Amino acid sequence: LGAQLGFALRERDPAKLTEALQALKEQLDEAVRQTNQMLALARADSAEIVREPIDLVALASDLSRAWWPEARQHGIDLGLDAPAGPVVVAAQAALLKEAIANLLHNAIRHAPRGGQVTVQVVDAGRQARLSVIDDGPGIPAAELARAGERFFRASNNRLPGTGLGLAIVRSIAERHGGRLALGPRADGASGLEASL
Repeated sequence: LGAQLGFALRERDPAKLTEALQALKEQLDEAVRQTNQMLALARADSAEIVREPIDLVALASDLSRAWWPEARQHGIDLGLDAPAGPVVVAAQAALLKEAIANLLHNAIRHAPRGGQVTVQVVDAGRQARLSVIDDGPGIPAAELARAGERFFRASNNRLPGTGLGLAIVRSIAERHGGRLALGPRADGASGLEASL
C-alpha cells in the first residue's frame, strides 16, 4: 500500500492518478476485509456461546435482502428457498449471521456473472439446515476434506483472499454443535452446496 501511495503521489497525469488511487482503494478494501476475517475467526473460536431462539427463515430472508446489492453488482440472481413458517434454532445470532454472510460472500464472488445463488432453509425435524448453493466452479473433490481449514484455498480459486471464510463458518458451526458440509450441488449441476 505504501509503494502504491508513493507512486500515486508522484503521478501528474490525472487519468493515471485516478487509476492508481482506484488500485490502492481495492488493495486497502481487501486488507480491511482480511483483517476483519482474522478478528471474526478469533471471535468464532473464543466467544462465549449464548443461545437464544432464532427464526432461521427470518434470518436467511434478512441476510439475503442485505446481500442483494452486492449480488446485483456482480450480476448474480440471489434467491431464497425456505418454508413459509418459522424454523427456530437455538444459536447466537451474531455468530450465525457471520457464518451465513461468509457463505454468501463466497458464493457471490465465485458464481459467474449471470449465475445464481440460492439460500435454502430446510426443517428436518429435530435439525435445521441452511445451505448456500451456487453455480460457480465448486471445490475439486480431492480438496473438499481440506476446505474449511485455516488459510486453505482451493487449487481452482483465482480470486484474492486469505482462506479464512470457510474456517470461520466451520468454527461457528462446530461451536454450536453443528457442522459445515461442503460438496457438489444435490441437483447434479455445477457449483457448490455449503450447508450448516
